[in-house]
Amino acid sequence: MTDHAHNFKNLLGKRFGRWLVIGRSTRKSLDGRGRTTMGTNKVRAARWACQCDCGTIREVPGEKMRQGKSKSCGCINTHDLTGKKHGTWEVLRLVRDTKNSLAWLCRCEKTGIHALFSRAVLTAKTPPPCFDDLPEPERPAKEGCCGTWKKVCDAVAVHMKLADAPKMKKSKVRRILGHPEIMLHLALHRLDCMRSSGNGESFEFLVDAKAEYLVEPAVPPPLLRGRDLIERGFKPGPEIGVILREAEELQLEDKLEDRKRALEWLDEKIGD
Repeated sequence: MTDHAHNFKNLLGKRFGRWLVIGRSTRKSLDGRGRTTMGTNKVRAARWACQCDCGTIREVPGEKMRQGKSKSCGCINTHDLTGKKHGTWEVLRLVRDTKNSLAWLCRCEKTGIHALFSRAVLTAKTPPPCFDDLPEPERPAKEGCCGTWKKVCDAVAVHMKLADAPKMKKSKVRRILGHPEIMLHLALHRLDCMRSSGNGESFEFLVDAKAEYLVEPAVPPPLLRGRDLIERGFKPGPEIGVILREAEELQLEDKLEDRKRALEWLDEKIGD
């Protein structure tokens, strides 16, 4: 297997337009001669894991970036609304929502609440209402909230913890990266780093860790299930949950590589 492209040039850490190169692609492919290569396409052109300023992480051919053919994920063609105000909402920056669509992260000057809006909403004649101006039945509940309100609450609660990511166990970092709103959390954490200490070490650490899981999920399906313990004589109850959580922890720490090893570990634990 060939690991390097022809005339390989290291682009790690370099900027091309809105792209920041954060790592080498781990994707395997066949070249024109049928040989397996890693981090290249079929013509042996190096591919890189890149993060756009809007938060999008994508694999991009290095040649296209050097030639100026790829400068962003597509958001560069979007009219910049950063800093503009629409009603009580101030536009902070361009991000990607959970459906990978471009959206604008905004802050309500009246309540301090953050929300995502499309360009169409922010350029409409009527601005989106402030939550305090909504009729009582339409206002999201402060307890048990849902939708956009819950995403904002989660982002505020999680992003402050990301500063300690370099000191965390690998399993905890992988759970953070496996959160469905991780790109929003990273975007908010990046802003927090820029506006406070200016130290982006934790953000860069998480971006590098995220790049490792471009192909496989950060939190894979568990190797053990409750039925595996029931088949070995366990009765449904809290004890099964304790053992499954321990197995999941070992799996996320890469100490249980596959299901066979997980079952062996379970049998050894039961034997003890």
